[in-house]
Amino acid sequence: MEFGPVKSENARDGILAHSRKVGGKTFKKGRVLNEDDVTLLRRHKVREIVIGRLEPGDVHEDQAADDLTARIRGPGTVCNTASTGRCYLFAETDGLLVLDAERLRSINHISPEVTIATLPDFTPVSKGRTLATIKIIPFAVARSLLDRVAAATAKTDGLLSVHPFAGLRVNLIQTVLPETRVSVLDKTVRVIQNRLQPLRCELGNEWRCAHDEVRLAAEITQALHDQPDLLLIIGASAIVDARDVIPSAIIRAGGEVEHVGMPVDPGNLILLAQAGTCRVLGLPGCARSPSLNGLDLLLQRLAARVPVTAEDIMAMGVGGLLK
Repeated sequence: MEFGPVKSENARDGILAHSRKVGGKTFKKGRVLNEDDVTLLRRHKVREIVIGRLEPGDVHEDQAADDLTARIRGPGTVCNTASTGRCYLFAETDGLLVLDAERLRSINHISPEVTIATLPDFTPVSKGRTLATIKIIPFAVARSLLDRVAAATAKTDGLLSVHPFAGLRVNLIQTVLPETRVSVLDKTVRVIQNRLQPLRCELGNEWRCAHDEVRLAAEITQALHDQPDLLLIIGASAIVDARDVIPSAIIRAGGEVEHVGMPVDPGNLILLAQAGTCRVLGLPGCARSPSLNGLDLLLQRLAARVPVTAEDIMAMGVGGLLK
């Protein structure tokens, strides 16, 4: 693309680089100057003006932004039509934003002329929220540059999608010790219900039993008969070892403990397990508080049917200090 100052009489069909007022009329940046505009410039003795001019092989900024947006957007997103080289992506539904962060970074490294800015990966979003902005910096980019971008986005269903919250069926078990107050248990139920509601999940049955491996294993077996999608277990005493009461009871009930501990604070003392088709979480004590903690990060992914593995949990440490 040509760019720079030209004599006003030669500015026809050029793209105005900077907004300016001429004779009471405002010419906005990006305006394609016509013959009347040139006449007005000359009448008011504007001898020189900065423009851009497309050359063969160039793609206008709006077309380039629309093309890039179409390549990166995935399910659960909607976009506007580009203007001034900028396009926005919005959430089509309530859910969890999931990015192909590595590919998005690679696109931003292709050229400073092409930029993509997004919310952080795994951000819970509501319908209509802005997810990303795609901005082409100059008035036009070379087709060869867009071809390189196309290669970076090939063979994908989008690099940015919103996974809708799926409405999990959730059961809860609380263990008790002689000194455990009923008011604490009742408050925990309310807090868990409030956590689940924005995720379109509903708390079903709740059980309470002694903080004992054998008794808890029996309650887990009973809770699994309901065939919930997710079973939450919060102990009267927090999980401090992979051989503690809650992990041992899960194994006794036929489940498999996949991971104990989390590099997120608050929320370090959490457990991830599987029992048949049911996901099981052993909860940290901070789950009794409505404040954001590691449990929320896992619930958001599970409610959006995004797989969670031990590796995923261990990767949460960067950014895992929540307060």
